[in-house]
Amino acid sequence: MRATATLAAALFTLAFAPSVSAQLSLSFRFSFVDTQSGGNGNIGVCQDEVQGHFFVIDFSNALTIHEFDPAGNFLTQFTTTSCSPAAPSPNDIAYDPINDLLWVVDNGPTVVVPLNRAGACQAGWGIAPPTGNPAGLAFNRNTGTLLVGSTGLISEWSVQGAPLTGGFAFTPPSGSAYLNGIAHVPSNDHVLVAQSGGTEVFEFDASGTLLSTTSLAGFGLVNIQGLAFNASNQTLLVVDNATSTVHVFDAAFCRGTTRSSGSGCRDAGGTALRLTTAGCPDRRAGFSIGLATSASNVSPFFLIFGLSDTNTSGIALPLDLGLFGAPGCSLYTSQEGVIGPLPNVGGGGSLALTLPNDPTLTGGISHWQAFQFGPPIATPLPLISSDYLTLTIG
Repeated sequence: MRATATLAAALFTLAFAPSVSAQLSLSFRFSFVDTQSGGNGNIGVCQDEVQGHFFVIDFSNALTIHEFDPAGNFLTQFTTTSCSPAAPSPNDIAYDPINDLLWVVDNGPTVVVPLNRAGACQAGWGIAPPTGNPAGLAFNRNTGTLLVGSTGLISEWSVQGAPLTGGFAFTPPSGSAYLNGIAHVPSNDHVLVAQSGGTEVFEFDASGTLLSTTSLAGFGLVNIQGLAFNASNQTLLVVDNATSTVHVFDAAFCRGTTRSSGSGCRDAGGTALRLTTAGCPDRRAGFSIGLATSASNVSPFFLIFGLSDTNTSGIALPLDLGLFGAPGCSLYTSQEGVIGPLPNVGGGGSLALTLPNDPTLTGGISHWQAFQFGPPIATPLPLISSDYLTLTIG
């Protein structure tokens, strides 16, 4: 059973500068070649989150979109020439997990058109971005909007075709200003951008601040012409036009960290109370803190959080003072707040946290610990405690 809460911004009164690595953390998983290619090479890629199928655009081919299974085996191909408005030569493709659609953008004519995963065109719209060559496309699942890359600009659009206020300008330090590859990372609201003919991936925050530059030349890429991020399995897809190859990378985009310390007290079932975590402790990301107990332990629990850690300073407070808690149990953190009681279904429970998308929280540190009352453990008021968790927001 899960309880839901929003982590109050007032908890994090300390301000820290964001800590961002110089490069993305990528590890190569596998690649596959589009041997069906009959046009001018592949220029766009995405992957649905239902079947895990890849969809790759083969530029200037009558059968424009090629579909592959999760292992990269060719399945089928279809065209977009019958779409209305017409999209005979799409430049990029993006998967929309909210509506289970494939979106394509075409820069001649300049249109955006959605399709279902079987390739049937839905109603699209004409697009007139502030700059020319609309040829990059990504879906932002946090806002349900589309990001379009053109010459020197990322612009934001509603799925009905209305221009929005989001986006940012970007001119790469060298090479083409034609931004033909875009990916959005929902956990940290970052945008990844590639330029036509380049081998680098540029990482931005939502406001357009450049965070990192990662060269993929060492992985054998020659001409990046499309990017996509699959949030369900945390992979970055990169298509190389020169070799008609899709490269799949495991991508570690979570910037936040967790660390467990101290020791938990044993419950009546003989299991030490232990905090667990799931998800990514980044702004806007989904994250949860759980408590693991004996299967026979069904007592509700409380979570306390604080800004200071008493354990590393050597002044952890014993809970058995005054016969209040079980012997050997300690309080490891300050007590700025308490959440609970939280349900325990027997073996544990969890608290889901929605971390606010507030840049001032980046790097903020808090400490968490769980407590239970009972069942009796040979003390008048049997309070037992878990180990504790140090949480740093990414």
